[in-house]
Amino acid sequence: MDYSLYRAEDFAADESFNRYYLRSHDKDIQFWEEWIRLHPEKMDEVIIAEQLLDRLFLRLPAEELEAEQNRMLQFMAQRRQAVIAELPAAETPAMVKHPRKRRSVLAWLAVPVAAAIAAVTVYYVLQPKPLEWQSYTNPAGKRSTVLLDDGSKVILNAGTTLQYHRWEKGDSMRIRLNGEAFFEVSPQAGRAFVVTAGEVQIAVLGTSFNVQTPANGQPHAIALVDGRIRLHTPAGDTILLPQQQARYVGKGTPLQIQSFDTEVATGWKEGIIKWKNASLEEVAATLLKTWNITLVNKSGKQPAGYTGRFVNTRYETILKSYCYINRLQYTVKGNTIILENQR
Repeated sequence: MDYSLYRAEDFAADESFNRYYLRSHDKDIQFWEEWIRLHPEKMDEVIIAEQLLDRLFLRLPAEELEAEQNRMLQFMAQRRQAVIAELPAAETPAMVKHPRKRRSVLAWLAVPVAAAIAAVTVYYVLQPKPLEWQSYTNPAGKRSTVLLDDGSKVILNAGTTLQYHRWEKGDSMRIRLNGEAFFEVSPQAGRAFVVTAGEVQIAVLGTSFNVQTPANGQPHAIALVDGRIRLHTPAGDTILLPQQQARYVGKGTPLQIQSFDTEVATGWKEGIIKWKNASLEEVAATLLKTWNITLVNKSGKQPAGYTGRFVNTRYETILKSYCYINRLQYTVKGNTIILENQR
């Protein structure tokens, strides 16, 4: 069966998915946990299906449940009286004399009535509640830590926006990211943790990784410190192993997999800025993100690749080092730094 074609209502009606949801069958639990991890693109449908089942099995208040039962009983009584009233008077004795025929008529009537009741019940009971998204925006020049409801920790770099939905035990956790963040995911058996960053979806379970979304001409960059994650892009799925970094330039192109320097990729968490043969564009992107400073090159030349390491430093220290190596000078005008040739 091709579950990738399923919509939320299909998952909610599937017996195997129900057993997974109710945690009543080990094989179904194992199958669906693995399937969800391998198909992050279906997370929206899976979460809605879980919400449907939440309403059906657990969260309908007693007064609502009693009201629905009374509504169904009243509906059945009205339909039965209406059908009997519509039967010709001459047929009434026949119905009395031939009870089997009468039972047959009512049994035939029960099918559409049951269908109507089911439709009414589904309409009132299985209406999913919309996800309650929380949003956190980190301004330029600031780092911060966000603790999620499931126990996971997210360290946000400057100029980053994080969105996440309200979480309850057993639910899947879904994240939207614009900017750069380091994730320390709390292992939670029986649920997936999915981060969406532009065209890239990252499905994880108990791991640590860094995500950088496109900015200032830089591509997506996902660096895995430990654990294992599956990346989904328009070009397909890729498994990332520890100490591997995936770069994605967009438009359905294949991921570029390479090793990485941990300090270069994640050192910003401890206030470390480290470059290896970085272009002017990369240096400018870091200055903009960290200090909200725009770097303008009026030297007329493209500086050589820059290598350097700084710990909790001021931007002036970086600029002095950069200009010394490339024989440049700089002028500060508000939040703009202008690079020119040395006179």
